[in-house]
Amino acid sequence: YVPRSKISSRVTADVTITPDDTPSSITIPKNYSIRTTIDSVTYNFITDTAITIKNNGGVYVANNVTFYEGELVTEVFTANVTTNSDGSYNSYGYIISSENVDVNSIEVSVKNSASDTTTTVFTKADNFFGVTSESNKFFVEGYKSNQYRIIFGNDVIGKALKNGNVVTVTYRDTVGELANKATSFTKTSSIDGYSSIALNIQSASYGGADRESNTDIT
Repeated sequence: YVPRSKISSRVTADVTITPDDTPSSITIPKNYSIRTTIDSVTYNFITDTAITIKNNGGVYVANNVTFYEGELVTEVFTANVTTNSDGSYNSYGYIISSENVDVNSIEVSVKNSASDTTTTVFTKADNFFGVTSESNKFFVEGYKSNQYRIIFGNDVIGKALKNGNVVTVTYRDTVGELANKATSFTKTSSIDGYSSIALNIQSASYGGADRESNTDIT
């Protein structure tokens, strides 16, 4: 059983970009941020994927873009793996430092070594169903008080890491429910070099939640 982590508040907006020329497309980058203030505290909301807007008669609009509250955090680990006498692997967990991680936002990539330029993306598995020895999967489990750790497979259930592999973990560090109910947002930077950006917010930010308490679990 994995206790629920904090969950990022989210807001949906139509994004209109007015360029001074006519590019074939404009891309809103992954992790592009907009900003709001609640009770004198500023919060950033970011996209979780890149969005390409095609030229539609000189109009560039991305409808229903979802932004998630949180600060992007990156942590890097070097794999520590030992081999048993039967050839199986002991892959130790990698502890996420923040207690405010939104587990749903965790992304993991692995390089063979620090000098390697090729990365392999591992995706989160919520159970063992369909996970084979070649599956590039990671699992998340609770660790001590309010923390989580990432574990990898053993070449039976999920692909195992090797010593010296470099693991990069990114995630949103979130305030949870504190960022709910915001209605006014502003851009923080240009998009693809274009600064004329309008945000049409669909509704107040919602969905942010605190981590599951001991009382909730019991």
